[in-house]
Amino acid sequence: MFSFFQQYQSAILYVNDAQKNVAQESLIAAKNKHGDVETYVEPLDKFYQAEDYHQKYWFRQKKNLFDELSLLDTQVAEGELATKLNAYAAGFQDFAELQRLQKEYGLKQSFVDAVKEYALSGGDPRNCHA
Repeated sequence: MFSFFQQYQSAILYVNDAQKNVAQESLIAAKNKHGDVETYVEPLDKFYQAEDYHQKYWFRQKKNLFDELSLLDTQVAEGELATKLNAYAAGFQDFAELQRLQKEYGLKQSFVDAVKEYALSGGDPRNCHA
């Protein structure tokens, strides 16, 4: 029997109906492709946070922006600024929050403009968990 996403088989968590629908569509597609598929929905009993240097993947990919802030790994892993910028780097486009961040953290206008450019260039904000 095919194990659906073997590396993640320990838990599938639904945060909302949209995510549940995506998971169900993926399961149907896997069944159509591979035949009988078995998967389980179980409560998550343990959570292991990745090392700090693995945090905020999308923001880290925008090296010019990431490097300009010179944040410590702990600030990236735990801080609000890196979390919000990670969402913009992934394609989030509600810029009202960005204006607040600019004022609160003293971000240069050129930096904010670059963040907007990245956000508008594509991506899918569902890819990050900001």
